[in-house]
Amino acid sequence: MKLKYWALALLVIACKSKKSKEAVVLTHPQFMPGPHALVYKTSKDYSQLVPVALDDSGKIVSYPAPSDFRSESGAFKPVALSKGYWLDKKGIGLNVAYLKWTIDEYAKMDTLPSLKSMQEQLIDKAPLTELCDCGNTSSYSDVVKQLNEIIEHDSLTTICKVLKP
Repeated sequence: MKLKYWALALLVIACKSKKSKEAVVLTHPQFMPGPHALVYKTSKDYSQLVPVALDDSGKIVSYPAPSDFRSESGAFKPVALSKGYWLDKKGIGLNVAYLKWTIDEYAKMDTLPSLKSMQEQLIDKAPLTELCDCGNTSSYSDVVKQLNEIIEHDSLTTICKVLKP
């Protein structure tokens, strides 16, 4: 009889000694019209460079104005996320490329550079290694924190739409 009590006591102690993991409820994005949370990785750190969009032939078809980057809040600069991911604030898509100019250099320009000049400044026409659409930003109460939780739980590719694997 004493043996049964000892065995039961050991079982209870063993069960209690395991650290219980706090349950995390990951946000599931809503895919509806409005600004979407685009999460990406690049082959190098381009976070301080100016993104532009290319057509299939490699010509620039969309680009920001220098004034887009003059906001004190850094409204157009990407936000660093966990594990080397970035949250786009403006300018990322499947056909993104980067110019040699930093965002700060570009923001100081008084006039928009010519398209020819920008084309000459392209440094990487295929920088993306991953791109995911994580739904409308209004799906999140704290977009950065909740995207980091998704990334930390290795759920980015199962919760978000993979645009480039």
